[in-house]
Amino acid sequence: MSNPSSPSLRNQGRGLRNHAADIDALINAPDVDLVSIGACLRHLADVLESTQLVIVEDMRKQGASWAAVGSAMGISRQAAHERYS
Repeated sequence: MSNPSSPSLRNQGRGLRNHAADIDALINAPDVDLVSIGACLRHLADVLESTQLVIVEDMRKQGASWAAVGSAMGISRQAAHERYS
């Protein structure tokens, strides 16, 4: 399973980096704005969730079993199948 990452996964990675940079900038600002940090964290959580979906889709396209998906995501094979299919 050493295929290169999909364009969708690379796009998700860019989104993650951008949100992480935004959070870092907000945390290190002279006047910390907790409301803005909270909103940014919510957006980051959304990007993480969609990235997880892309990763699972790519794993399955590369032939990963539901047991492997579940193991990677920290859930059972059955839970992975129910959540991602």
